[in-house]
Amino acid sequence: MADSMSTFDTAVLAYKDRCNRTGLVFQQPIEAMSKVVNGVVYLKISAGYLARYDIRRKRLLI
Repeated sequence: MADSMSTFDTAVLAYKDRCNRTGLVFQQPIEAMSKVVNGVVYLKISAGYLARYDIRRKRLLI
């Protein structure tokens, strides 16, 4: 049985793909600092906010 990816992992993958396509430097978000609010995953690091991922639309918002 295949394990499904968590919402956080899906958001990180979308963020990493965007960084690779646009030449941005990827910074690994911290899962404990990131949170979901109203269907949007807020990816954060200790220095602050990195990106948002809309779960319903499956779209990254930087």
